[in-house]
Amino acid sequence: LQNNYGDIYDCVDFYKQPAFDHPLLKNHTFHFQMKPTSLPKRSRDQVSSNVSKPLNIGLKGGGCPVGTVPIRRTTKEDLIREKLASKIMTPADDTGGADYAIVETIDGPNKYSGASAVLSVYQPDVVGKQYSAGRMMIQNGPDSLQVGWRVDPSLFGDARTRLFIYTNAGQSHCFNTNCPGFVIVDTEIPLGQVIEKVSIRGGTSL
Repeated sequence: LQNNYGDIYDCVDFYKQPAFDHPLLKNHTFHFQMKPTSLPKRSRDQVSSNVSKPLNIGLKGGGCPVGTVPIRRTTKEDLIREKLASKIMTPADDTGGADYAIVETIDGPNKYSGASAVLSVYQPDVVGKQYSAGRMMIQNGPDSLQVGWRVDPSLFGDARTRLFIYTNAGQSHCFNTNCPGFVIVDTEIPLGQVIEKVSIRGGTSL
């Protein structure tokens, strides 16, 4: 599958995706029809009225067939950029000029089945090695997982707003599917996908 920006996505068998190269997932019980065990209690009407849900962020034609997941085809240049960007992110990309909203959980026997966030999406101008992102980060000790949108020419090779995840686990520091362990279940919205509709300053927030 190819989008309007030249990105090519392969529909990979769910059980052959890179996630299952992780040794802890060798005897997994995941399946391609997995759904969240629970959904956030907050309803859409509790979100600010000037916020609209982004439209058409998935692949055209309905994405991949059931039983497969879309994975962006990477070139040698892509891998080089991602490796350099991962080094910049390690151990933390706290270079100033960033605002954080933090929620800390209490240590205990309770388990968390997921997390969600509502983020406005923008496409700010960046120059040089600058990047801009809106993201949610889940952290447990030194390990963390980030998810959100990012404008980063050094990483993606263009200045478009793209969906991303960043994994920091042990000695592994990488973007999107280059780290094993993150299981993709959605057949339409791939990592690295361009988000075409973005917010306008002073106007509608998407």
